[in-house]
Amino acid sequence: MHKFILGQYKNLNLAEPKGFDQKDLEKAVLESILNTVNIWCKQNTTVEEEDVIIIKVEAKERGILVPEFCQNKLQYKVGDKSYLKEFMNAIGKKLGESFSMEIDFDETCVIERIRNKKVNLYATITDVLYKKIPEITDDLVQKMEPDCRTLDEMKAKYAAILKSRGLANIYQQKRDLVLKTIIDNSSYEFDEDEFDQALNTIIEQTKRSIMNSNPPDIDRIMQINENDAYFRMDCEKVTRQMIMENLVINEICNMEQIEVTTEEFVLEKAKYTEDEAASEEFIKYFPTDQSFELYLLREKVLHWLCLNNFNVY
Repeated sequence: MHKFILGQYKNLNLAEPKGFDQKDLEKAVLESILNTVNIWCKQNTTVEEEDVIIIKVEAKERGILVPEFCQNKLQYKVGDKSYLKEFMNAIGKKLGESFSMEIDFDETCVIERIRNKKVNLYATITDVLYKKIPEITDDLVQKMEPDCRTLDEMKAKYAAILKSRGLANIYQQKRDLVLKTIIDNSSYEFDEDEFDQALNTIIEQTKRSIMNSNPPDIDRIMQINENDAYFRMDCEKVTRQMIMENLVINEICNMEQIEVTTEEFVLEKAKYTEDEAASEEFIKYFPTDQSFELYLLREKVLHWLCLNNFNVY
């Protein structure tokens, strides 16, 4: 059995996480709008001279691959005189589109087998850095954000979204801080068998998560052998944190008599299962009623802790 003595968990007088002011919000709104413009341009505008593009190139000579000229990420400025004129063929193309180049190599080519031969290069545009972006007019706003009629409406929409995200981030910081403080103030001793059982579960869950990642994380996939020291250390750290957090949550539930009522459970479940698609996603995360109840209980305790140690927004 583990040994656990809960430390102080209320009236901790913790410092408020740093928030954001109006100046920060205005800057974030501008950056978000410019990012939206950039995304819209990539979907709707064509490459022009002096734009910087990144291309993936495949080179062939009479159908045979020429690996020396194949590149995954070749970046250049369209119109750069140090590149062959054929690289101008990107003009008029959009992100994701392809263009071809036929290049004649003479006897001075460093690759002997393609001297005095034609090589066909097939290039796909994978990114574009535009020299200039269009003026952000109300007409452009309506194309980018159909539910906004003016630039001011777009600014207001983005400000509301960013403010909500900012407050959510501050709240998450509070939850993390109060849990860490309570754990640091508590004393505990792990039961080895209990820890090993929990660790094995974390290892298997982590493996599945890495293997199912999209896009695949090759470096992590190669590291998922539990005999790998770094992989095991990461899993042990997660396991210790999970056990300690669960001990804190359970102890506070008992001491403060916090529980999830039947009415709360039904109401919250209804929010997550409004349609068939939502219900299917819900079951993936909460395969049983008990798993969802434990989630709600954790959320309720964490909110209670913030109320008793911070000024919740």
